[in-house]
Amino acid sequence: MTTLKLKTSFPVVWGDLAFQNQWLRKITMLSLALAVPSVCLSLMLMAKKPHIIVMDTQAKIVRQENAASPEAEAVMAAKRYLELRYTWQPTNQAAQLSLAKNFIASQSIKAFEKTAADLVAFSKGKNVAQRVYPLSVNADTKDGRIQIVADRFTEIQALKAATALKVTLVYQTGTRTLDNPWGVYVVREEEAQ
Repeated sequence: MTTLKLKTSFPVVWGDLAFQNQWLRKITMLSLALAVPSVCLSLMLMAKKPHIIVMDTQAKIVRQENAASPEAEAVMAAKRYLELRYTWQPTNQAAQLSLAKNFIASQSIKAFEKTAADLVAFSKGKNVAQRVYPLSVNADTKDGRIQIVADRFTEIQALKAATALKVTLVYQTGTRTLDNPWGVYVVREEEAQ
């Protein structure tokens, strides 16, 4: 009996190709086994509500139930703004006004700078001092307004005067910063005469 020998290596090539395909199938299955749990985990994390951490003005973590209400935060910010904007001595007037600028909304900074420059120019050489003591500060978060009634004591070249200060601050909330931890920014001041 004679055997027929093929001169082609077709079965060898076919065997190599089948071996390579087995490795590709194993790698594909492993990739799929890793991708499915990753996608599921991503979807679960996307559906989860964010964890909110509330901090006070000293950057200490406060429990959510102990956090200040938006109205209380607006009142605290208004009191700090009042202290910086309306309470100064001749030696620190420009510094106080520049600190008050941290509470001004970006669209109102130019108007505030002009007002501050006019105030500094008026009081230059006149030894002007001013103190303000708030009597009532009420915030309305729906309208974005803070009503302030305060006693204002002004001293110009040793002449003293006491007047009532009634001002309404129109505000918006924004980014909390180290200088403005409440994120309350004054858009406009309306001072009643």
